[in-house]
Amino acid sequence: MLLNLISVITLCLIHGFSAQYSETRNTIYIPEGESNTIYCANSSQVIDVINAEYGRTNTETSVGNSEKRCRVHRANFRIAAKCTDLNRCELTASDEMFGSEGCPTNAEWKYIYVVYVCVPALTNGTCDVEAACKTTNELDEKFGNTNSPFFQANRESLCKLGLASGYIPDSAISASSTRSIRHRSKYGRLDQPYNPGTNEGSWCAENQAVGQWIQVNLEDATKITGVITQGRNGGIYHEWTTSYKIGFMGPLDNHWNFVTNSAGNVVVFNGNSDKDTKVTHIFENPIIAVKLRLVAQSYQGRTCLRHEYLTC
Repeated sequence: MLLNLISVITLCLIHGFSAQYSETRNTIYIPEGESNTIYCANSSQVIDVINAEYGRTNTETSVGNSEKRCRVHRANFRIAAKCTDLNRCELTASDEMFGSEGCPTNAEWKYIYVVYVCVPALTNGTCDVEAACKTTNELDEKFGNTNSPFFQANRESLCKLGLASGYIPDSAISASSTRSIRHRSKYGRLDQPYNPGTNEGSWCAENQAVGQWIQVNLEDATKITGVITQGRNGGIYHEWTTSYKIGFMGPLDNHWNFVTNSAGNVVVFNGNSDKDTKVTHIFENPIIAVKLRLVAQSYQGRTCLRHEYLTC
């Protein structure tokens, strides 16, 4: 089961894994073999995990000389389930706690990466609503069952491929054309902010024509279940992609396929209608891909976008 390595504890999940707060985000890295504690200095507040990984998602951060990137499958679920709604939470970066699926034991130096905020506790850190208190068995159902209301409500936080987090390196992202170095494909990541010193808030194509694309190359065959898009952030321009197709190559393919619906027809997904609102589409037929390509079919102003893929 998803949480069979975690001792039975009682947690509160009223706040929700994917909630967005104005509080300061805290970031911690724990090297493999070491332990550390994430905590809220204010005793009346509790931890709300925003993002978490166990693996080697940034070769500059982790120890060792390997250039390989990897992350242990579902470690984010385990970290969130262990620490959400506690005032303090000790974590140990080890395969014993998280397993090694996706990042083999002793093959790569790994670390825990956690981003969290501190939010008000319900009643001094305890649940005052019995239905909100969940044992790990119940959490296993919440985090492991993709049809559960909790999972559906928090899918974006639980299942991101890694464009937004930086797990997918810049070198894996390419495009059919680029308007300038400030509109490069590496800026086509979900939630990429506009920075007048370095970028224009998204990838933008140079050619104003249907069929411009942005591509992601994956190291391994990966299940993809959906996609999230945004328009171009910041600046005076109103530019976004209003519809698109998703192309992909499987591990044995030598040609591009396109995501289809249950009737077998290629899907043209509705895109964005403003700069920053996220639009999510879950595929009727999940795909296995080593390459992904979002191909614009229509646009406002110019083909510009930020995006992310979902893996569960």
